[in-house]
Amino acid sequence: MLRKDIIYSTSLIMKLAKKNFFWFVALFLLVSGLGVFIFAQPGQSRIRAYSHGKAAYYNGQVVIVTTNMSYAEFFVLENGYLRRTAVIQPQPDRWSRELNFFDADFNVENGRLYAYTAEGRYFSKYDVSNPDNPILVKSVKDNSWDWFTGVEIFGRYVATVSNKWTKIYNYDLMVIDAYEVKSPHPDNVKFSPNGDQIFQIADGQLKIYNRRDRQVTAARDFLLEDYQKNAIYNDSLNGALYLVDNEGLKKLSLDGRIDKIFYHTSNLGYDAAGTAGSPYVYFSDGIGVVKMNKNTMEPVAWEYTTTAPLDNGWAAGLEAVMTDQGEIIVLFNSSCLAVYDGNLRLLDYFASSEEDLRPAEGLFLKTDKNRSAAGGQIFLRGGGFGIREPLTIKFESSITKIYSDEQGRFNEIITVPVVEKPLATEIKVSGADSRLHYSLGFFIE
Repeated sequence: MLRKDIIYSTSLIMKLAKKNFFWFVALFLLVSGLGVFIFAQPGQSRIRAYSHGKAAYYNGQVVIVTTNMSYAEFFVLENGYLRRTAVIQPQPDRWSRELNFFDADFNVENGRLYAYTAEGRYFSKYDVSNPDNPILVKSVKDNSWDWFTGVEIFGRYVATVSNKWTKIYNYDLMVIDAYEVKSPHPDNVKFSPNGDQIFQIADGQLKIYNRRDRQVTAARDFLLEDYQKNAIYNDSLNGALYLVDNEGLKKLSLDGRIDKIFYHTSNLGYDAAGTAGSPYVYFSDGIGVVKMNKNTMEPVAWEYTTTAPLDNGWAAGLEAVMTDQGEIIVLFNSSCLAVYDGNLRLLDYFASSEEDLRPAEGLFLKTDKNRSAAGGQIFLRGGGFGIREPLTIKFESSITKIYSDEQGRFNEIITVPVVEKPLATEIKVSGADSRLHYSLGFFIE
């Protein structure tokens, strides 16, 4: 935050440290990547932390996606209120028990809004023009044991960031180029708006790559933690880079030279964000978010995000979106997802969930028999679906609607349907939210 508030912010930190020791331990776990859970004080339930995501303005609405719950959550801002519209579960993989979404980004193509998602071994494209009903368009699987952790959109291309490469794709998810630029953290690899440069933050250093020459053109050390994410912002008009480290917000030229510094009072820096054509840039530093003049690097507005109504917050991920009514700021504030107007007035927030609804195990389906005459009863049991997920059991003309339990499992007695003649068929169970399905062969005598 601001230097003139150093007495207030220091006392605030000490107060939080004394009263919320477990929260500070949890925040360390959050930024260190040791886990996605924040552990509350003894006797309280645990919650998952919102730390990053993306936002877009489409069809008069601000649309938001985050993958912090390990599945993809979509939100819209309607009349100043946040509404969660959809949840997409990760795709099943028989070779991996770690089923997670890691990152996502938006792109408008031919008037439609798409979300590209990184899911470990999968890279997918969804049509989210209707945020209430995302539709899978295409998904590709990497067979070289690459591990997709980030997605970035620039120009007319899409990029995935992984533990091995940064790969460039066209909109049909075909690889057209690759660079040995890697990162385990979403947002630590960014592109210039025209795609000529790649900005990588790793090992406490910013590296600037020239894509055409395929080499590093500038490198500079900063006060950055190796274990956390830091999103850099490259302004399309003045060409400047904005990076916030543990010291302050720094304005840089493309040769890595620091032009100006604004010193904040936190001991951590996270994201810088802005919109094309705006005179402002925003940054997060854990204890709050600050609005800055891009050219003078003077503060215009600021807001603390650790106290009521955003109790136990920690300002990390930051997105800025230009709308017809001005800028909207989306903050991933650990305990919640918060939305502000351009003057940092809180519009609404969505508290992080205490529930992990992902499938806890691989899919399975079993019966007590694999053949029976029509009218006979079968004991069917299965699992590997989402927690309390709506399920549909289809057995020829018979359709049964049930819900999975707290472990994503179910038990159900079903009746063998009547058929005209003996038939080899299948029993199919489908999940409404996870879109997982499993079939088992059955012979009706």
